[in-house]
This record gives sequence, structure tokens and C-alpha cells, in this order.
Amino acid sequence: MKPRLEDRAAFRVVGLRERFEPGRVEGIPLLWDRFLRRSGEIGGAVPGVHFGVCEGDCAAGRPGFHYTAGEVRGSDPVPAGMAEVRIPAGRYAVFLHRGPIATFGQTLAFVWKEGIPAAGLRPTGAPDFEFYDDRFRGNEPDSVLEVWIPVER
Repeated sequence: MKPRLEDRAAFRVVGLRERFEPGRVEGIPLLWDRFLRRSGEIGGAVPGVHFGVCEGDCAAGRPGFHYTAGEVRGSDPVPAGMAEVRIPAGRYAVFLHRGPIATFGQTLAFVWKEGIPAAGLRPTGAPDFEFYDDRFRGNEPDSVLEVWIPVER
């Protein structure tokens, strides 16, 4: 799996945020469930487009990270109980996950352990994110989502 490289402008994600420990991410689907019940509170969001943002080093072995299930939002106030993450402009390596979300962990392991090193890329440490659009179909075999890793130019 070879990534495509894309430059992206800075943007803002608003949603629900929690801290997780590496290897202990069972709560992320529950976070998404809670967020999706409240997503209508985010005015101006792009319909059908969601982001899963990881702040901290999501690579195995680093102690903890924050994960935000959210949507892009302009400059409106953040709804009560939600958080804001600012994603900086930069170059990103974009990997595709194809298949059921149940196998997403395998894709992430590949991206961090093999995909990035094989492509000769160096992550910047800025937040990385998952991009979900109309191609995402949960546990269906034809489901697609993108993993965006910020890399040095």
C-alpha cells in the first residue's frame, strides 16, 4: 500500500474527545456512537463527512493519546461538552483502508510499521486523522476510509 501525498490547508474539527492508552482503544467506537447522537449540534458542518483525530503519538509504545470524533466546523462557538482540535496546514501521506472497520487496526499497524518507513517519509508529530465520507460503510467489505499522516516536506 503506497500512500499518495497531499498538501492540505489548516482546518478545525469539533467533536467529542477522550484520552486513550495504546492498545486500549475499545472505547473509540462508543465515543463515535455518543458523537453521532450529538453531531446535529455542530452548525455549518459538511454533511456526511467526519474526522477521527489522533493527538499524540499513535504509534505503538508511546503513552497515551487523545482521540476526537468530530466534524469540520467554521468559526462558530464549540457546543457545550465538545472540544476543538486545530489541524495545521501541511503535507500528508494518505493511506486507504479498504474493508470492514473491524480490520482497521491491521491497517494502522501497517501504516506506522511498514507504510511510512517504506515510503521514506518522516512524520511531523502533528495530529493525524481518519477521514470518513460516503465511501465509509462500517463493517461492509466495500467500505473505504482514509488515514492522513502529517509528514515532512
